[in-house]
Amino acid sequence: MIVCLGGNDLLRNVGEAHIRNNLREIIRAIKRQNISVVLVGVPKPTLITSAPEFYGELAREFDIPYEGKIVTSVLYRSELKSDSIHPNAMGYRRMAEAIAELLKKSGAI
Repeated sequence: MIVCLGGNDLLRNVGEAHIRNNLREIIRAIKRQNISVVLVGVPKPTLITSAPEFYGELAREFDIPYEGKIVTSVLYRSELKSDSIHPNAMGYRRMAEAIAELLKKSGAI
């Protein structure tokens, strides 16, 4: 299962500790069902940004594949967005390609 959550929380200024804990519980619930998890980080809504460190920390904690750059990369390119915060079809395609590459590298496919 691909987990790519937290963007709306970050936009609403929800604390990172709260987002981290919610993601931790989501990952635990998925893993309890013996489902593999891939984590995708989303950037903070600032001028110069990247995915917060807690995404990588959670990926290491649960030993799961992590992609932390593609969403930021897409959101920095206006031709890959449908509005100021959402990817368009080309942007989602780039994200899917990056996630597919991660799945190949991790041996999932």
